[in-house]
Amino acid sequence: MSDLEYVTNRDLTNSQGKSSGKIKILKMHGEDAQVEFVCPECGFKKDSRVKWMEPFVNGAGSGQYFLLVCGKCNQKTKILRLKKELKKK
Repeated sequence: MSDLEYVTNRDLTNSQGKSSGKIKILKMHGEDAQVEFVCPECGFKKDSRVKWMEPFVNGAGSGQYFLLVCGKCNQKTKILRLKKELKKK
């Protein structure tokens, strides 16, 4: 049995629809989430550990999403669950 709780590795689009950012999240049971983020608007890069709770994780079940705020330009990036994001397209 794996201790992996959540993982994602996605490209992020900016306000012009261009793929210019990236997000990687790795969450193991009992640990903080490891987050690698490249802002799609300004290109700011940040690696951090984030507690797996509000305000990082919002909603519940299939409506769950993650909200990241760029430390440089304050751009808010909402990351939907992949299943929900695919239905949107």
